[in-house]
Amino acid sequence: MEREQKTSSASHVLVLPLPIQGHINPMLQFCKRLASKGLKVTLITPTSMGTSMHQDNACSINMETIFDGYREGERAATAEEYIERFKDTIPKSLAELIDKNSTSQYPAKFIIYDSILPWVLDVAKSWGMEGGPFFTQSCAVTVLYYHTLQGGALKIPMEEKSPVSLPSLPQLEFSDLPSLVHGPGSYPGIYDLLFSQFSNIDEASWLLWNTFNELEDEVGVRVKVGENGMVTQEEIERCIREVMTEGERRDEIRTRSEKWKKLAEMAMDEGGSSDKNIEEFVANLNACNSNSTKSPDQRP
Repeated sequence: MEREQKTSSASHVLVLPLPIQGHINPMLQFCKRLASKGLKVTLITPTSMGTSMHQDNACSINMETIFDGYREGERAATAEEYIERFKDTIPKSLAELIDKNSTSQYPAKFIIYDSILPWVLDVAKSWGMEGGPFFTQSCAVTVLYYHTLQGGALKIPMEEKSPVSLPSLPQLEFSDLPSLVHGPGSYPGIYDLLFSQFSNIDEASWLLWNTFNELEDEVGVRVKVGENGMVTQEEIERCIREVMTEGERRDEIRTRSEKWKKLAEMAMDEGGSSDKNIEEFVANLNACNSNSTKSPDQRP
């Protein structure tokens, strides 16, 4: 009852994650943080995932299911096939959900979406909503992708294996770069997906990141990539031994890992850097919500 009273006059946000490994949980945890700040949060899940997430999170956030081209239990043959059908099907399903929500007691005015799905912003804006992408990858990796596509600092495919200098990053060796940057032909579907996330970034109201500053520092042991671009079994074993048992840096890495964990907790605790950013985001949404209403002529 207390939660219902707390959210009754608050802003309502929709959240659409990319339903693949490594993308759902960060956005789910963010949903819970927003709900703890008094926002009404609706997490949108595809039909192929079923209702398992609904049961696990029924007490903290609202859940809505939309059709993604697959029925519960159905699976695509490849990730590329699924993403392609997802892109073809979800815009219509999302528009139907927004339409239904627009006549509810607390219509959503903002949508948070996985950065890999930039077209979600176009759908939202056609209904008079604002939106912002949520980046699940590290800032360093995203900066590298951005400068490759937008800034032109990297020309791909790379012909020379010389060090690379990019804004806000230390000098990078050729082997430090993601393989799809220096060999985009190896992952054509993934390449297009990653670089399309910046297509309408200037139109977003907010850019949301699953990170904090200290998280971007070196914390572990880096594997060495061979000349053929492959990492050998022996190299992986070396790194594991370095961290877990006999390496000179074992104690240092463990100490830094503990420090990293504590810094993350401090950032998320009340008054921490991440907590303050979330408070600012929520306050801004509430201010916009109280000053705006959606009229019928905004609908497509």
